Amino acid sequence: RLYKVDLLQGVFPYPMLLNHQFDVIFLVDIIEHVSNPAVLLQHCAAAVAPNGIIILVTPNAGSLVEKLLG
Repeated sequence: RLYKVDLLQGVFPYPMLLNHQFDVIFLVDIIEHVSNPAVLLQHCAAAVAPNGIIILVTPNAGSLVEKLLG
């Protein structure tokens, strides 16, 4: 293992993680499932470190992958 990476999985915001900042917040195919995406993104913006990034991946119903996988 080249890098030590702590991976946290769960519902965000999570009370135990309040006041923590993260270098990377990774949201994959989730934004369409939350009741209020804007609030989720506000929580992410507050939790990302100053030089951190938020990676947001959304599904594309017209993509080649979707067509192949159905």
